[in-house]
Amino acid sequence: LALGIGINKGKVVLGNLGSDERMEFTIIGNTVNVAARLCEIAPKDDIIISRSVTEEIFNNIRTIPFGKKVLDGKSTEMLTYQIDFLRKEFFDIYLSAYRKKDSSGGDSG
Repeated sequence: LALGIGINKGKVVLGNLGSDERMEFTIIGNTVNVAARLCEIAPKDDIIISRSVTEEIFNNIRTIPFGKKVLDGKSTEMLTYQIDFLRKEFFDIYLSAYRKKDSSGGDSG
């Protein structure tokens, strides 16, 4: 299975949405839409991230500029970055630290 991954960071609406007849657990918002668009432009076996994610991980993971992109549904360019897989091992470290921060009641973004 080869796929591209897109990651964005920001506020979202998360929870059960709908009516009495049809209720679904979902996540919506601009942050989610941008992450989905980053997935669409990500080459297979790569991770494309937004600037907001880059600002969080810059000490742990080296990134390579992926370019300014106009994502579907957007009218302005957005800086995008590609994770440098030579240092991909730090992604697991970052993710583990982020999860610990989130589970301890810290700001999850």
